[in-house]
Amino acid sequence: MKKNTIWTIIVIILVCINSIVLVLVWRHGKPSLFDKRHAPTQEFLIQQLNMSQTQIEKFEVLRRAHHQTVEDLNEKINLLKDSLFKNIGNGYTKQKTIDSLLNKIGENYALINKTTFNHFHDLRLILTPQQQKKLDGIINQVLQMLNRQGPPNGPGNGDMPPPPPNNDRPNGGRPNDGGQQPADRPQGPLPPNN
Repeated sequence: MKKNTIWTIIVIILVCINSIVLVLVWRHGKPSLFDKRHAPTQEFLIQQLNMSQTQIEKFEVLRRAHHQTVEDLNEKINLLKDSLFKNIGNGYTKQKTIDSLLNKIGENYALINKTTFNHFHDLRLILTPQQQKKLDGIINQVLQMLNRQGPPNGPGNGDMPPPPPNNDRPNGGRPNDGGQQPADRPQGPLPPNN
């Protein structure tokens, strides 16, 4: 009986190790969604800057390093968001814990932006002065392309589509110009909830 238990444990451990290895091989063997989404931007840069083959090879090294860093940061952000929203049903969660998680999420978004800035700075260093001028002229267009394509785990930079109009409210439910409240809305502070 004791020998069967030991062999069962050994088989389970080996199956687990094998599964992990297969997942890692599969994950690193396939081109990622990030690569597919950002291919148009990469091609746009290569074409607009008229890069030489040597520059394209250097750019590819830079792009892969940038991609890996951003992917790692997005993974951290997702884990932090999971931790944050697991606390939503816990009435005893301290505000300090929530604030800490939100700060860490913000820090990781800031690191993504810093990484992207450094990526384009490093790209600029492999370009000729004429290409650098061209990059300076199209950088905002490139960033907009990246934002529309978004990170691998969701929509670009938190942009959300506008809410549908609410025809039951004046101005379709949209804020009116001048920051004034609609006529049907009471002025002043809200009454206390009893």
